[in-house]
Amino acid sequence: MCKLLIISLLLLSSCGKVKEITSSLMDLRQIRFELNRIDDPVLQGIPINEKFKLNELSINNLLALEKSFSRNEFFLSFNLIVDAKNPNEAKGKSITTKAVINSFPYDLRINDVIVASGNIKKSITLPANGEIVEIPLGVNINLYDIYTSKSYKELFKVALNIAGFNTDKLTIELDAKPEIQTRLGDLSPGRITIKKQLD
Repeated sequence: MCKLLIISLLLLSSCGKVKEITSSLMDLRQIRFELNRIDDPVLQGIPINEKFKLNELSINNLLALEKSFSRNEFFLSFNLIVDAKNPNEAKGKSITTKAVINSFPYDLRINDVIVASGNIKKSITLPANGEIVEIPLGVNINLYDIYTSKSYKELFKVALNIAGFNTDKLTIELDAKPEIQTRLGDLSPGRITIKKQLD
């Protein structure tokens, strides 16, 4: 009788572990991603801020921008910040697991136009506590190549719009395929698409 009781308890314990593992794996497949913001926008080496206007730039900066435009160059760089949250919270569980994003290949669209493709530069760890972790995606694009028909002033305005210092509405869309490593195994949630409208 005692042996049967011990076996029954072990089976019940094993079933409970299997359920927790299954629950954890389901949670990890539901990692949430959201577009947060654009940080550190720079146009041809010139930082963009709320005072970045054509009529307020120095003569040297204006000449540098015009010279770049004449060479078919109008490079805008920035960090696109993506928020990621691991919903595999530790509360009430004996089995929880962090997630490590080893790869995050992406295409970036602005107003339905693909402007950049890339990947993360290093692995990103998402703790198993529901904490939001920021994923910085470094983007560097030549606006001249993307908007070939636009004038110098129009490209300048596009740069301000992307940087968030203008009034025109802008839709940013990120299409990515994260590859995630956990102690329960590797996961690939498939392609994700996240959008954000800037205005």
